[in-house]
Amino acid sequence: MDDYFNKTNIFSSYILEQEHNKIEESNNVASLLPSMSIGLGQYINNNKRLSTFGDSDIYFSLSQDIFSAYKYKNNKDKLAIQNNLQNLELQRKRYEYLLGFYYSSINYTYQLEQIQLTKKQIQKLETDYNISKELFKMGKAPYLDTEIKGNNLDKMRNTLNEVELERQYSLMKIKSDYSVPEELLHKVTIEDIKACKRSSIIELVKNIYKKKNESVDIDNKISESSLLPSLYFSVGLTPKNGGTLSDISLREMDYNASISVNVPLSDFFSSFNSKKTNAINSMKNNIDNLNDFRELELLRFDINNKLHIIKNKIPILKNNLYIKNKELNYISERVKNKKESVLTYYSLQDDIYEIELNIKRNENELMYYELYLDFLG
Repeated sequence: MDDYFNKTNIFSSYILEQEHNKIEESNNVASLLPSMSIGLGQYINNNKRLSTFGDSDIYFSLSQDIFSAYKYKNNKDKLAIQNNLQNLELQRKRYEYLLGFYYSSINYTYQLEQIQLTKKQIQKLETDYNISKELFKMGKAPYLDTEIKGNNLDKMRNTLNEVELERQYSLMKIKSDYSVPEELLHKVTIEDIKACKRSSIIELVKNIYKKKNESVDIDNKISESSLLPSLYFSVGLTPKNGGTLSDISLREMDYNASISVNVPLSDFFSSFNSKKTNAINSMKNNIDNLNDFRELELLRFDINNKLHIIKNKIPILKNNLYIKNKELNYISERVKNKKESVLTYYSLQDDIYEIELNIKRNENELMYYELYLDFLG
């Protein structure tokens, strides 16, 4: 299923996020490079005019922030956590994709089963209707019976048309949402979906919560690093003699070194605000995590209840189907002997049709909820 998941918009967005991370990583590495400056100028006054370009004073220097490596390390850790968090979020969306696909798949299968069942009903109704028409022509059956059978046949044909349209829409939506071809719908089993599980949803949520807390911690470190002064070590050189451009010689240069400290006072205030923001983010993460676990526990409780209800319901439905079929055979004989209305017979047929569909629907839901519970953990 991974090949099809990789064709979705979800995975495309993830790839774009990964590319953005690579750009940020590249920018972070570039922050280690020193700053280079070149100065070129001339001194003029009322008695001295501009000289030729070669007589201009020139100065070269390289400077490096001593603490840039520490800032680089924090940003590198931040990007690593961000990357891991995106992978975990992708895994959660992947589980939603798998469960959503399986639900859509069994719903599509149910529609195919409904179509087959409806076609069988139509065949029976067509046979009954044709016989009734012949009997009516021979004067052996009332027109009302023929009309009732014709109406039931039209109703079932209309049902078939509705279900077929629903099936076509379901197939289009599956292809659109899950990028899965039609032929695969009949091949993917519940065991295939289970094989795609790497960890439970609850474990995944715990790991996401942990990574979000780590992200807040590293944000605090980055805020603290902004309080560090910028300590620059610089190396400069100028040509000997007059220090002009025309005096440049790699053999004879004047060198100098210096250390400078830059303390931006505004960073103290911004760091304080960043800490407050990070504290708020940490509390928000705790609240979101608590809500996630509450929702998951409620979901687990709800699924267990549904499984209990469905498991008890299916045997009752099957027993009811057995009784209705027996009753249909009994009513069929009474209708032939003119002791029962044909309306009762067709009402029973409709009941049997609905019960058979209900059984299939509940059996499909049973498999889906068992799968969901397995993923939930």
